[in-house]
Amino acid sequence: MFDRLRASQPLLTTDGVETVAIDDTELADLTKILEQIAPNSRISKATVAHNPKGSITKDFNRTHEYAIFLTPENVADCIA
Repeated sequence: MFDRLRASQPLLTTDGVETVAIDDTELADLTKILEQIAPNSRISKATVAHNPKGSITKDFNRTHEYAIFLTPENVADCIA
């Protein structure tokens, strides 16, 4: 995941937004990776309810995942 996200950075424009969807399992790791590869960017998280009935896991039914938005810190009119 690190290599793909790092490779995507040069493709962004100065006011570009990168969006990644991820579940609970990988949220912490993804956040750490994004902090490393884009230290001058703002990281915003939004919960996305994708399955109101839930998908069966060991302990709980999952009903959501996260959308992570990576936006330039110095651009005021980005979405985050």
